[in-house]
This record gives sequence, C-alpha cells and structure tokens, in this order.
Amino acid sequence: MKKILALAFAAALLVAFTAPAMAKTYIGGIVFQQVYYYENEVNESTEALYPQEDDFSTVYWDLMGVSRFRVRLTNEDNVGLYFEVGADYEALGNNSIWLRHLYGWWDINPNFRLIAGQTSIPFSVLAPDTILGLDFAGKIVGIGYGEYDASRAPQVRFQWKLGDMGFVRLALLDPNTTASPFTVESGASSSDFDNTLPRIDLGVPLYFGAVKVYPSIFYQKQNYDNVASGSDDSFTAWGAALGVKFGFGPLMVAAEVTTGDNWAWSVTGADGAVTPAVVNGDVEDAEATAWWIDVSFKLGKITPHLIYGQLTSERDPSGTANDWETDRKMYGITARVPLAKGFMIRPEIMFYDREDEVAGVDNDYGKDTVIGLTFQIAF
Repeated sequence: MKKILALAFAAALLVAFTAPAMAKTYIGGIVFQQVYYYENEVNESTEALYPQEDDFSTVYWDLMGVSRFRVRLTNEDNVGLYFEVGADYEALGNNSIWLRHLYGWWDINPNFRLIAGQTSIPFSVLAPDTILGLDFAGKIVGIGYGEYDASRAPQVRFQWKLGDMGFVRLALLDPNTTASPFTVESGASSSDFDNTLPRIDLGVPLYFGAVKVYPSIFYQKQNYDNVASGSDDSFTAWGAALGVKFGFGPLMVAAEVTTGDNWAWSVTGADGAVTPAVVNGDVEDAEATAWWIDVSFKLGKITPHLIYGQLTSERDPSGTANDWETDRKMYGITARVPLAKGFMIRPEIMFYDREDEVAGVDNDYGKDTVIGLTFQIAF
C-alpha cells in the first residue's frame, strides 16, 4: 500500500509539472512539527497500566501525522482534480505516507457540482482549534471528547449552490467497513457484508452575514449474511449535528452539538466511546451526545482560543452486566501566533478527563494533560 501511495505521489508531481498550459495548477503543503509534555494521572483505575510509577509522563517530539502535500488541477471545461497525501515519521524510522484526498469534480453549471472520490464527509464539518498530541497522546480536535470524527471516505457527492446563502451537499458513501459482530450460523465460516444501500450524508451550510449555521445528518444501515438463526442480522448508525460560527470585531465563537447512535460502527466517526453491544443476538444501541465550544479573540497578531467539550454515551440493555456509560470532558487554551508569511507557532495546554461506569462499577481514568507547541509551515 505504501508503494502504491508513493507511486501516486510521484505521478501527481509529474502531472503538476507537465500539465498543459490551459490547466490551472496549485501545489502546496503543510508541516506540523510538535514538541509536547504528556501526563496521565494514575489512580485506582489506571495504576495497573503503569505499575512502575505513580504517574505516566513523557516529552514527545513529533512530526505530526496530518502533515501533508497537495496538488490541485483544473481545466477549461470546469473539471478539476485534487490530490493530498499525509506523511509522518514513526519510531525506528518507519516513515508513513497515506491517502487523505483524491477526488475529481465537474461544475456542470455555476450552481451544481458533481464530485467523485475520497474526501471529507458533509456531516459534522466544524472542529475546535486544538491539534496537539495526536501521535502519542491520541488527542486531536477533541475527537471522543465532544467532537465527532468527521473524517474522509470514498463517495459520490452532489452539491448545489444556494447563491450567497450557502450550499446543499448530498453524499453517498460505501458502508462496507465494519466486520460482523454477530454469531455465524452453523456450517458457515464467516458472516459477510450484504448491503444494497449506501450511507447517506446531507449537509446544508447556510450563511447569514456574520453568522454561519451548519446543520447535517447521516444514516447508515449495515446488513450481514450467514448470521445465526434468531439473531439480528443488521444494525443502524445515525447522527444529527448542528454547528454555528459567528464573529463580531475581534471576537469569534464556534460551536457544534452532535447526537446519534452507534458511531463506532459507522463508516467514519469510529470512536470507542460510542460502541454498541450484541447481547444474545440483539443489537443494543449506544446513544451519544457530544458538544464543544471554541471562543477566540484576536489580540494584535495573536489569537487565543478558549475550548470546552463534552461527550456522554450510554448503552442500557436488559441486565446490568452489559450496562455501560461514559463521560468525557476536555478544556484548555490554545493560540495561533503568526511569525512570518506561512510560518506560525501554536502553543496549547489542554486537559482531558474520562470516567466510565461498567456494570454498575465506576472507573475514573484520571486526567490527561497535554502541554506544548506546534510549528506550522504552510505553502
């Protein structure tokens, strides 16, 4: 897979430098180099993970995994292509390159665009301005702590422009990503996907002067064959999100709330905090609500952000043995400090709390602290 992406990367460079004069070409990229201190407060629930010390802590130097290179091409027939790969450096020199975006589009008329390929989904499009600690601490943009993981997926998307008011974006995605959680019927070796309908995402960003509103929904049903008699053979995942951004003078506020079921079984948004269960062949849904708010204020060249987020999820099947509830919170301050054109530093201090209740037993996993600095270089 890495060789294929490396070849695709080389091909994109070749195309970019040899594209006909009539094509508009953009080449760019961004590097995120981070240095940060990470600590997990060990308590009764987590001390078994780190028995050698009271707390676990480390300083980490990280070429962040969302560093990327991108190429954009358009021609005179209103057709375009966008290619973007991510890259980072892992331990022992295991360098990684992977596909983030590869899609094309055709502007059929000034108000209608057809898109095909892998790109961001139309659901839950906003995110708080925190990026520190992805590769080691597993923290970025509040995923699992108030933010739904609105990642990228192969899709066919139809986009209508509503004049200056916004867009309607309807995407059809392949749901075949989750292995069967159900018991296989007698005589069968496995339970395979048996889907006829795609996952459906609908986003309608609307602009009202200084106020922008981002409603969106998704629905996905996944079916399996060769499932044991008397057992469920499908599940559904769904979500509804409402985001808002508005600014007055130097003040900017962004926020989003998301609710739904079984995100860990959807094609994206796969977070273990929203994991359903299969009990005696029946799907027991994980119901979740997540929200965050990001308040920023421009002070000269420096823009600090105050961030708070929370996710609550529960699964309540019959019998307490499978009861499960989680409560996660994040809070902290980040900032953007531009030093030169294309060069920025982003200091952050963020805290993450997690508590679970499993079968009536409370588990407090302590507080994660992430403090550090990101060097951001963009072209």
